[in-house]
Amino acid sequence: MLKLGAKVIAIRHIPKNNVLFELCGQLYSVSDQFLIPGVNDFSTVTSCINDNDLMFLGPVSFINHDCSPNVQWHSRSRSLSCVKTIKNILTNDEILVFYGPHFFGINNIECKCKTCETSCRGFFSVKECKHLYLPHDV
Repeated sequence: MLKLGAKVIAIRHIPKNNVLFELCGQLYSVSDQFLIPGVNDFSTVTSCINDNDLMFLGPVSFINHDCSPNVQWHSRSRSLSCVKTIKNILTNDEILVFYGPHFFGINNIECKCKTCETSCRGFFSVKECKHLYLPHDV
């Protein structure tokens, strides 16, 4: 299967509680007319303060989501964000952040992250993961 997209990989061990200043990004306000769902909406967030759509510009925009992340958002100013490690990150680990509890639908019911896949949550809820469980009489 062809996988398109980008990700951020650690090239060295990064200890817990470090701000990664190399992974910062500017938040830029965008209009609804600019956003095309599925085309250029991949680095957008909606402000919970004023409901404005914002786009991340810079390296931070390439960090993917996981429900069990190894970094969290770290604001440097109103419009500049970096990430801070919340777990030790090993060399070659993907750097992952939690986008929020409803980014992929209510309670992230449509989430397809690795954690949801391996724990039968989100898109991979129990009804979708029933193939993982074999009947006792097989």
